[in-house]
This record gives sequence, C-alpha cells and structure tokens, in this order.
Amino acid sequence: MKSLLFVLSLILSLSLSAQNAVKSGSADTSEGVILVPYYFCPDSTMCQNLNLLRGCSCFKNNSQGYQTSFSGQKIVDMGFMMSVFTKHIVQGSCWNFVDEVYKKSGFPYNKRATIFKSKLAGPYADPKQIQPGDWLYHVNYSYHGIEHSAIFICWKDFDKRIAITLGHVGQNLARSGVYGEYDLKGVYYITRPID
Repeated sequence: MKSLLFVLSLILSLSLSAQNAVKSGSADTSEGVILVPYYFCPDSTMCQNLNLLRGCSCFKNNSQGYQTSFSGQKIVDMGFMMSVFTKHIVQGSCWNFVDEVYKKSGFPYNKRATIFKSKLAGPYADPKQIQPGDWLYHVNYSYHGIEHSAIFICWKDFDKRIAITLGHVGQNLARSGVYGEYDLKGVYYITRPID
C-alpha cells in the first residue's frame, strides 16, 4: 500500500511539474515532455512509447464515442503505471503479464467475466464487443499467426481493426509491458474485469 501511495504521489508531482512547464511555455512536446491527461512523460524513450496513446478514449474522455468502464479504467491505469512508471518486470509469457496487471488492479480470477470464447481458427469476436481494459486473445498476424494475449487500450483505425494494446514479449523473458499496434481481426477470446 505504501509503495502504491508513493507511485501515486510521484505521478501527481510529475503531472504538476508538467502542467507548470506547459503554462510557462517551457515544455518541449516534441522530445522530452508529453501530456496525456493525468500523466507526465519525463524522457524521450517514454515519450515514443506513449505517443501511441494519443487519442485513446480511455485517456481522452471517450473521444472515440464509447465509454471506458470504471473497472476497465483501473486495468488501463495499472498497466500504464506498471509499464511506464515503475517498469515492473514480469518473467514469463504474455499471459503472465496480463494476469499480473489484472491481479494488481484488484481483479483476481473470481472478478473476471468471459465475454467471448472461441478458438484460434475462429470464429472471431465482433470488434464492437471490445472495451478498454479487456484481456484479449488474438491471432498475432505480425508474428507467424501465433496466439497472443494483451490488454486492449483503444482503436487506432476501427475500420481496419488496428488497435493499440498493452502486452509482453513473452518467450519467458524478463521484461516490462509495452504498447504496440496490432491487427485485431482475429480476436477469439475476451475477458473483462467485473466489480
């Protein structure tokens, strides 16, 4: 609990610093500082990672016309904190990373609902079912068509089914989470946090 309070106070202080920099005109939004509502990006590597999140509805008051549930927002926020601020290392698979985000957000197994269930070969979920914070299993078209799981963040191009997700490289590597662009035409399993 103390570490969570420390991280939250760190986020708040960094956010206030960023807001002051923007007000004074000293913020460099091209390189060293990016403001996503409530978050501050202190270095260029982090900024490149977070540039993917610009325009995501879970960070911008439903700019894409759908709401982020309170439970989904908790997942999105915890994933952001673990991947960007604390750079929390998870050794294992993409599944292990998402499971840890869910547990740290207060959603153990009994607080998860299966929204859609199929197989790798399909049939696939209607993309309109997907919400920010959902745990998706999908075909990884960019890596040999194997299965992959990640947290859905937002649509980058809904018509082409290109989305921003938060996941882990897997392969039993010790890494923190990363944001990436994925083709989500082949989503075959959706888990959602429930209160």
